[in-house]
Amino acid sequence: MLIKSIKITPAILFSFSLLFSYGSLKAQKLPNKQTVGIKTPANIKVDGKATEWSDQYQAYNNATEVYYTIANTDSVITLVVHATKPQVIQKVLENGITFSILKNKTTENSNNVKILFPSIRFDDCWKIMNGVGLPISGFRKMPGAPTHAAFSPDSILASQKEYSLEGANKQLTSILKDIRFIGIETIKDTVAGITPKSPYYRNFALRYEGYKYISIYNEDNIQAAIQFDDKKELTYELSFPTRYIKNNIANAAFNYDITVNARDGSRPGVVVFYEPPPNRGMAFPELFNATNLEGEYTLAK
Repeated sequence: MLIKSIKITPAILFSFSLLFSYGSLKAQKLPNKQTVGIKTPANIKVDGKATEWSDQYQAYNNATEVYYTIANTDSVITLVVHATKPQVIQKVLENGITFSILKNKTTENSNNVKILFPSIRFDDCWKIMNGVGLPISGFRKMPGAPTHAAFSPDSILASQKEYSLEGANKQLTSILKDIRFIGIETIKDTVAGITPKSPYYRNFALRYEGYKYISIYNEDNIQAAIQFDDKKELTYELSFPTRYIKNNIANAAFNYDITVNARDGSRPGVVVFYEPPPNRGMAFPELFNATNLEGEYTLAK
């Protein structure tokens, strides 16, 4: 393969500086947490495309490094999250986002409602990242490791050809089969019999946390989707009926937690790397540390 060198000119450097400055300034103008309740845009479609939101979000959270908005109608809650940084996108794809509606303002309450999405296997995640053209952190090719064959050089080249931006979005739509939840007693676990060691599901993050599964195409009116936009940024959308959290709403408000989950070290194929001396610390520690934000949302009337 012939690789041509590229001369970095002042004009190119200036263009990059404008791009990153724009993203930084956009984040600086927003609060760290959403401060007001808003009505959901009319005719919203939960498809992973932020068209109805016009790329306008209510907050940029520094801890999780994502933009987000919570909105509501009289009967439905919607959460939209937008990630621009490759490592954050990788964490979302690998481990999912957990949206929790808290009882008594504590994340440890057994009455909390939690919804986890997406759930993607490592090899699918990495192929999609690579096909879109985003850098992948925390992976080294290890002969004999479970993910070696799935992420071999030949497979990488294949994913670059197969998973263009459009192809990656089609693949996401194809492989995302389930939504996981805890604390919604009125919903039946429609993907029954799943254990942490079940084939296919054993490669999901947080598989020992007691989540129940429903199909992404369900009759419970819980909808979720993720898609890349033309800037290779990821948008996550989730909506569900307010009735599922009615016991956690007081005075037309609820407390919430949004967690970008950490890489689960118990998953097959996970290898923890350590930096050589003199650093000696864990390589890519950000991948193994969950980030979260907590806030209060007042329902818009």
